[in-house]
Amino acid sequence: MYHRATRTGSWRRGSRMDELHVRVLKTSSLTAGDGSAVPVRSAKARAVLFYLAVEGTPQTRPALAGLLWGDRAEANARGSLRLALMELRRAAGGHLVIDRTHVAFDRDRPYSLDWEDLVGNGSVPADYRGGFLDDLVVADAPAFDDWVAGRRRQAGHVAAQTLGERARAARDRGDRDGAVRLARQVLAIDGLDENAHRLIIEVMWATGNRAGALAQYEACRRNLDRELGVSPDPRTQALRQRITLGGPGAHPVRGAGVAVPPREVPAGGTATRRLPRPLTRLIGRDAEVEKVCAKLRDREVRLLTLTGPGGVGKTRLAIAVAERLDGEVLFVSFAGVRSHDTAAETTGSEAGRPAGSTVDSEVDLVATTLAEAAGVDLTPPRPARDLLLAAVRRRNLVLVLDNLEHLPTVAPLAGAILSAAPAVRILATSRRRMGICAEHVHEVPALCGASARALLLERAKALVPDISPDTHALDRVCRAVGGLPLAVELAATLTRAMTCEEIAEHLNPAGRASRAAHAPADLLVHPQPAAATRHASMKQVFDTSWRLLTAVEQRVLAAVSVFAGGFTLAAGIEVADTTAVVVARLTDHSLVRRDHDGRYRVHELVRQYAVARLADESPRARHAAWYARFLRDRAARLRDHADTSVLHEIEPEIDDIRQAWRHALHRLADDDRAAFAESYWTLCLRRHCYAEALSVASDMIATVRPGHRAASARWHRLAGTAHFQFERGAESLTAFRRALAVADRPLPSSWAGKASAVAGGLARQAIRHTTPLSGRARKGPARELAAEAAHTLSVLGELAYHRQEQDTLLLSVVRHLDAAERAGGSVERAEAYANFAVVAALAGSEAMARHYGRLADEEIAKVPDPVAVSRARLARGLRLIAEGRFATAQRVLTLARRHPADPRLAEHCLGLLADLEIHRGRYAAAAPMMAAVAEASVARMGETLSGYWGLTGQAEALLRLADREPADVGVVLKAAEEATMALPALGEDHFARAGAKIPAIQRLRLGVAQARFHLLGDDAPTARLALDDALRTADRPDMPLRGTLEAWAGLAEVFWALEADDPAVRRALRHMSRLARRTPSAAARMGWAAALSHQVTGQRLRARRVAVRALATARRLGIAFDEARSLEVLGETEEAARIHACLGTAPLTRPR
Repeated sequence: MYHRATRTGSWRRGSRMDELHVRVLKTSSLTAGDGSAVPVRSAKARAVLFYLAVEGTPQTRPALAGLLWGDRAEANARGSLRLALMELRRAAGGHLVIDRTHVAFDRDRPYSLDWEDLVGNGSVPADYRGGFLDDLVVADAPAFDDWVAGRRRQAGHVAAQTLGERARAARDRGDRDGAVRLARQVLAIDGLDENAHRLIIEVMWATGNRAGALAQYEACRRNLDRELGVSPDPRTQALRQRITLGGPGAHPVRGAGVAVPPREVPAGGTATRRLPRPLTRLIGRDAEVEKVCAKLRDREVRLLTLTGPGGVGKTRLAIAVAERLDGEVLFVSFAGVRSHDTAAETTGSEAGRPAGSTVDSEVDLVATTLAEAAGVDLTPPRPARDLLLAAVRRRNLVLVLDNLEHLPTVAPLAGAILSAAPAVRILATSRRRMGICAEHVHEVPALCGASARALLLERAKALVPDISPDTHALDRVCRAVGGLPLAVELAATLTRAMTCEEIAEHLNPAGRASRAAHAPADLLVHPQPAAATRHASMKQVFDTSWRLLTAVEQRVLAAVSVFAGGFTLAAGIEVADTTAVVVARLTDHSLVRRDHDGRYRVHELVRQYAVARLADESPRARHAAWYARFLRDRAARLRDHADTSVLHEIEPEIDDIRQAWRHALHRLADDDRAAFAESYWTLCLRRHCYAEALSVASDMIATVRPGHRAASARWHRLAGTAHFQFERGAESLTAFRRALAVADRPLPSSWAGKASAVAGGLARQAIRHTTPLSGRARKGPARELAAEAAHTLSVLGELAYHRQEQDTLLLSVVRHLDAAERAGGSVERAEAYANFAVVAALAGSEAMARHYGRLADEEIAKVPDPVAVSRARLARGLRLIAEGRFATAQRVLTLARRHPADPRLAEHCLGLLADLEIHRGRYAAAAPMMAAVAEASVARMGETLSGYWGLTGQAEALLRLADREPADVGVVLKAAEEATMALPALGEDHFARAGAKIPAIQRLRLGVAQARFHLLGDDAPTARLALDDALRTADRPDMPLRGTLEAWAGLAEVFWALEADDPAVRRALRHMSRLARRTPSAAARMGWAAALSHQVTGQRLRARRVAVRALATARRLGIAFDEARSLEVLGETEEAARIHACLGTAPLTRPR
């Protein structure tokens, strides 16, 4: 049963802000009564509100979660819904009724909804042309998309029906203009509504506009044929016949039914229309047909050439256009027309460009062919050209001249025809443009997407009627042939012998089947070559185009075909060692196309054909050098994660960068290859392509020359960094240890070895009086090795800190100091000082920690590159949080996150920024940041369990808030619990599985959070069970303290709430004391937590003394939440309540 819950929101009842205007027709909007926009930024939150408003009934939370987050696990989906509802509560809470199980749109509050106006009242907006939430893009929500599609159809149907009735009423009362306007609005919504078409035709005929009526009928016929493949209704056809019979200005005559008279034949005996009859229907070219027809209707366009590579469908498109044209149309194919000289195959001269007497003979041949097709009498003793011009001089004629690429002499003849016959227009098809001044060019594109898929499926079904491949398989085949219609049809002929998946595998140039057997284009052959002489195979088509090129053009086409993803003009000129003129000529041949983005591209099948004809490897070497320089020029910007524009700039070149890297491995000098690899590796990390980054590092490790120890160490380190992005703990550690072994010496594995190494390192520091590193830095290769050792030890120290391996952490940091001294650079010193400050604090030496922290800050200030010191800033941020210098920590961590050395470091910075808000007691800000940490982890790893740490932190923060919904907290806690329980299922080398301390910390945090959650519902017995589980985890002398601030504070609150005088209280007090000593910023929270624990054990006076100190510390650090808690412990509840109200946090309570 649905229970009405209390409404929440910031809008005042009775004010204009209390009104809500919801618009869903066409585009969406949410506005208040005063016209201001309601601030709901999340697309899915807006979708929830629109869904509730339109449906009008209460919806269960699981139903809403499944509607919009159905691709996620149930816990994550409900958590996302909770965040969406939180946003809606803030923005429009007064218009929502929310309880623990249901959500509804409150129709008792003032509102307007255009959907209700349309469906309930028949009110159609004047500008409505169909649509429903057209501007709302909701990712990964197919169920919601289906709902939107259904409502869109319903809205269109209701609007069309309503407008149609109004249009007929307007016609009946004599308002013809209004009737046509309303009928056109119906057609804007549903172009297939024949009633609306018929009404417009009738009104136009009645007003004497016979041409407009016939044009409207033609539009109706085209729409029905294109969309449904059917003819107009018999009533519509009969209406057209009456209009044709009645003549201009005649009024409709009911019941007339006379056949249309045939067209007249023009003088001279020439047939009015002479067009080939295609054997199959044209698919996916409706838009192109309309574009070409529109161009031909322009009086300025008298010569239009359809260009494109062989097999793109120029002839078929020209025929379809000719069928739409009125008047006399003549189709002439020149496919088999060749003079003796041009028939010979040429590859080294101006092929297809005859000279001298050959030109005259070819002109005569072309003119004779065209004259014969036009029915010209060639018996008079005059040149065929003159007879042809005389015959067409007074003709109103459209000449469709097909297949002209091999006949360059057609161009002057076409110009002469247009000059002699003003009423003649020419539609030509050719793989290259004619090049005369009157020419307009329309490039015929390949088919894309659904059109190519429909063509393949229809042709395949003609051969295999029961074939039913999935869409993905069809798309793979269409992509493999680049949407070239002829190639699609030839691929369809293979379906009797292979599945679509097998065809795609053979056509893919990277596929195993393709590499083993043949070039992909060789597979595309007509099963009966003799029956299709021109298009018997794609290779034959490409051979023809190749022969039309000069030797220079052939060389350049082969060279630019090494580009895998297109190229700029500058890149093409350099790689092909050519000029812009030659590239332009290839564009004229339709073998290279220039797209709207200014890039040049070669069709994939043409590219495969041409690249196989490379004369040598020099284009590949120049290609590699070009992209090595391309990345080198952007290396600094690539390293700076704040520069996102560089990724957009590089994105079009990704395929070519990958291709160039394969060429670079064996064609570039060592230094150039290393620079290329460094930038490419950084690019892979920026794009989150970690496997690709690992592959680059592995390639470099394999190609580093023996004796180049610094380069070998560097690439082992970068391989470890790539592994680390995957959470591959063991593999990343192995790579880092290999790097250290190459650059310096390995870390000792025995306790004795570790102790000796630490003692020696600390003794050296003592000798130097723990002052800035003053030893003489190494030079040359020795300095490079020391720098690599320092960088590797820095990462090993960071990993040891996260894994809570204190011995390895101490050893790594001490070794790091020594390596940084030998390297001598500010970057190395900054990291070493920052890391040592953290370790000194952990060891209890606060003075030394502050000293080395100051040294680290001085070295960071010397480095202008923010990326280089991002790791040092991360360590400094960690320490600054512990010291309670919150503003400085936020600034330092924000800089490190904005300019990180790698994506994982950015994620760590985000986690520390969230932890900073926890330390500051700003839980409203901490909760969404912890959620963002969880989402970042899940997005990086692709599995929900990776978010366990952030989800637990989010739950801890939500438990502190006064307006938290227990159900929302429960969803987050359940997700955190599921992720934590799944940790044992991870591989042994996973970062979270390495060592037993991280799982121990997580069990403590989760157990305490669950106990606090059960206390919200006054369920003390279940809270006690969760508390016992947490205490079992914490009952160890070496309990790690990282990330446990909220766990210990919450544990004290649970002790107090349950009045649990347990021996475990005293053990917990020891851990709280340790945490307060190591982390000064935690002293206030651990102080009032200890005071609560002392109250439980009956030590009232001691509890008061500790609470007073905690209050003073909280005020000194500026932590308002800890001040409020300390006041509560001291009994000053009114002042504490005021602070809680400002912070939005909850006061201390005991279960009822």
